[in-house]
Amino acid sequence: MQINYDLIFKNIPDWFKPYYQTDRHLWMLLEESNDRDIGIKYIINRIVEENPNKYKKISKNVFNKKGDVFVDGELIEESNFYTIHGPALIGKSCTIRSGAFIRGNVIIGNKCMIGNSTEIKNAILFDNVQVPHYNYVGDSILGYKAHLGAGVKLSNVRLNEEEIVIKLPDGSIEKTGRLKFGSLIGDNAQIGCNSVLNPGTILVCLSFLYCHLVI
Repeated sequence: MQINYDLIFKNIPDWFKPYYQTDRHLWMLLEESNDRDIGIKYIINRIVEENPNKYKKISKNVFNKKGDVFVDGELIEESNFYTIHGPALIGKSCTIRSGAFIRGNVIIGNKCMIGNSTEIKNAILFDNVQVPHYNYVGDSILGYKAHLGAGVKLSNVRLNEEEIVIKLPDGSIEKTGRLKFGSLIGDNAQIGCNSVLNPGTILVCLSFLYCHLVI
């Protein structure tokens, strides 16, 4: 059984369409190597090179900034205390709150909310995503208007540190070849407060999870 990505992501932002290829698994986009024409670093470089007048580097109000951080327009800052490590690309009209930690290899779409004490690393957020309170998003892709309730964690490493696999609905297993992989969260998915998603979780669009669940 193959993964049907059309059931997960339906509203692909224009800035991401050139890199959205369902003939290969989307977790390959989380590749961190500099030596391949794939992955978040590659996508950031391509987008900035193709739009030289659109994105600008930022430095103000960013504590412990390192690496290149590009922003389309101005951030809506609700605090002067947050940390960004590059490479990172942040879209238009994004809100960033106190204690947020963008930990590198991150692409954030337009009109996203990065909340207080939220940590994001090696992840892609489509437009209008909200991760507003005490969230952890690691090695994951979040679709359009996905929303994480307070305290939701997207776990990205198995306790035994073995390869992460995907369990498909028919019972078959899809190997990812990755030791770190969080979740694919579909468009308009809603995840209740303090829920934890295990490594390799996939939620289709319009998924609705109650609070305090372990998936």
